[in-house]
Amino acid sequence: MFCRADRFRAVGGFNPELIIMEDADLCIRMHNEGPGDGRRGRVRMLPSAVVTSGRRIGDWGALRSTWIHFRIALQWYLGGSPEDLKETYYRIYGDG
Repeated sequence: MFCRADRFRAVGGFNPELIIMEDADLCIRMHNEGPGDGRRGRVRMLPSAVVTSGRRIGDWGALRSTWIHFRIALQWYLGGSPEDLKETYYRIYGDG
């Protein structure tokens, strides 16, 4: 994720209460705030792939890992509190 430093600071940066979904939260707040000239913010896609490690969830398999991420994202979207998201995160990932 890339963004202008001044826009990042203008929306208060990442929400320190969120341990998961902090990137989506930041994107929505930046979009709603816009670039500072009355317009809404935009998302731009880079024309290249980003490779990440799947070690942490590799044993779950594609279906289970997709379900887990969907469940957490839905809980966040429906207004789950940071405490509830944290509880779900640690219950699923088991590293709390």
